[in-house]
Amino acid sequence: MKRFSLFLLICLAACGGVSSSDGGTNDEFSLTDCEGLDEFQAPAGVSKWAYWIDAPQLDQLAESDADLVVIDYSNDGSVDGEFTEDDLDVIHDAGKLAIAYFSIGEAEDYRFYWDAAWVDGDNQPTDEAPSWLYGENPEWEGNFKVKYWEDEWKNILFGDTDGDDKSYLDRIIDAGFDGVYLDIIDAYEYFTPDGESGVDRESAGNDMIELVKEIADYARETRGEADFLVFPQNGVAVMEESDGCTFAEAINGVGSEDNFYFGDEDNNNELDEEHANEVTPYLDALVGAGKMVLAVDYLTDEDRIENFYELAEEHGYLPYAAERALDQLYAQP
Repeated sequence: MKRFSLFLLICLAACGGVSSSDGGTNDEFSLTDCEGLDEFQAPAGVSKWAYWIDAPQLDQLAESDADLVVIDYSNDGSVDGEFTEDDLDVIHDAGKLAIAYFSIGEAEDYRFYWDAAWVDGDNQPTDEAPSWLYGENPEWEGNFKVKYWEDEWKNILFGDTDGDDKSYLDRIIDAGFDGVYLDIIDAYEYFTPDGESGVDRESAGNDMIELVKEIADYARETRGEADFLVFPQNGVAVMEESDGCTFAEAINGVGSEDNFYFGDEDNNNELDEEHANEVTPYLDALVGAGKMVLAVDYLTDEDRIENFYELAEEHGYLPYAAERALDQLYAQP
């Protein structure tokens, strides 16, 4: 089976088109009108990656063949478990990039910023809850929908560099991470006029784009980390919004889950070509613009994994097959 290479990325970008699974050129979505795509490109020297969120073991990741690793900024999600620059030295000394998982579209009740008084025994917001806290995600206990456009939520995410109230992004930067992996981008869909929230916020998509841009600018300009990497995960259809170019221009690439094997099971769903045809035009456009796609499908079946790798590599994505728990390093083909 053929392996992914930087040559493939370079060729795709230069040729201006990305081969779809049927051998044609996918032109359903385009970024050709965006002018600033060249400023923040895919990181050089990355041909393999790994994704380990739950209690990542840095020594194992350092010894792996991954060039880029996505991990939580804390060993157990808590303040006491936060990784330090010394901890990350084992990754950096091995010549790898360390990217911090960073949920910006939902709040998590095990993070430093959480106050137990915000919810009652049924995990419903109380009178003491901040205005940005909306309600629990029914599919993920302890994760709560947030009005991510509100300033008070943004103040938790970035902008406070001192003490116990140091913001989330500042903790990540101070620990020496090379970038962030921004999760729950697709929260915007929940708040749109067609979304489940009932909030009917017309600007929900552009609000999310603005938040991603603010995070990128804060790290690169305010904190002076000019080469800081930004990888939003999922929600790439947000590029259909009026500020879609702003999103694409601010990032180095995206993470994307369940790209080809999609369904209700945690792992080993069936191949879903209809779903793939919905998401790949956006991912292909990003690859063609010199961005990197970190693709993860949750698979343990060897035949499915092999096919996932073939499909991902045809599109120019970097594949990683894992179990959805993301609690260990998974051997790759």
